[in-house]
Amino acid sequence: MARQHPGESQGSFVCEGLTNYLLGRSKEACFLRRHFIVKIIPMVNPDGVIIGNYRTNLMGCDLNRKWDTADRKSMFPEVACIKYYLAELNRNKKVRVVLDLHGHSKKLGSFFYGNPYPQQP
Repeated sequence: MARQHPGESQGSFVCEGLTNYLLGRSKEACFLRRHFIVKIIPMVNPDGVIIGNYRTNLMGCDLNRKWDTADRKSMFPEVACIKYYLAELNRNKKVRVVLDLHGHSKKLGSFFYGNPYPQQP
């Protein structure tokens, strides 16, 4: 998923590149398509993008800071919908990876923040 923070447009470019790669003809892309189901959310925060916000949605909230509190009754339907969707997917097939694409104002190049949870078997 990309563009929780509307001003991080590089997330859209990476998401597009990743999508094109996964749809490509390489052996690796074909392997991934054969063995995994990939769900792509290209823009988590379209309202924030449309009105030109840098970090927030239409309500002025940073969606990336609302994952713990968002539910169906919250003011953050974007996050609540994705949480519900992931839970439904996980009910039928185990979700192995969630990749949340961001940009950074000071770090150059590419970098990765990993999962803080212990390894699962």
